[in-house]
Amino acid sequence: MGEQVNRQIGSIVQSAEVVRQTEVERARLALSPMPDEQWQTVEAMSRAIVKKILHQPLRQVRSWAEEGDIEQASTVFTAFGNEDEDDA
Repeated sequence: MGEQVNRQIGSIVQSAEVVRQTEVERARLALSPMPDEQWQTVEAMSRAIVKKILHQPLRQVRSWAEEGDIEQASTVFTAFGNEDEDDA
């Protein structure tokens, strides 16, 4: 069960990273050219925001999974649009 939960958590993190990268690229195209060091700051800031937003919900999912409460964990996966079709 733990491997399945980790796989779903990884999928949520991956999806959030795709959104982050897409939005940073959109900003890059919309803004005037900036020095690379400023883009590195934007990249770091956006990664930190995503990490902070996901931290508590995913920590709670891990806790529920460790306690055997897969139904609660599944609710979070559903909220993120990340249901695993192999769930029974």
